Amino acid sequence: MSDYSERPSIQHPIFMDVPGLGEDMTYNEFLSRKSQIGYEFGFDPVWMPDFLYDFQSALVEWSLKKGRSGIFADCGLGKTPMEFVWAENVARKTGKRF
Repeated sequence: MSDYSERPSIQHPIFMDVPGLGEDMTYNEFLSRKSQIGYEFGFDPVWMPDFLYDFQSALVEWSLKKGRSGIFADCGLGKTPMEFVWAENVARKTGKRF
């Protein structure tokens, strides 16, 4: 079976009490419900320092707006300052420190 649409429905007794998981659905329907494309679960940046390069600011802003994301930049592109700015934004938005 190479085509996922031909797979049997997803039904298992362990998922019957979980909303949406005990339903009779195809594998493609299951995958489409897991998709996060087009959705934003985060927030607009509260603070963006001047020391970040434009591409770093864009990545941090994207990650904060997306909410469920990761910045997988290559070596030497400044992941550490981006992570510090991301964490500071989360701390300021939530009022909590890590």
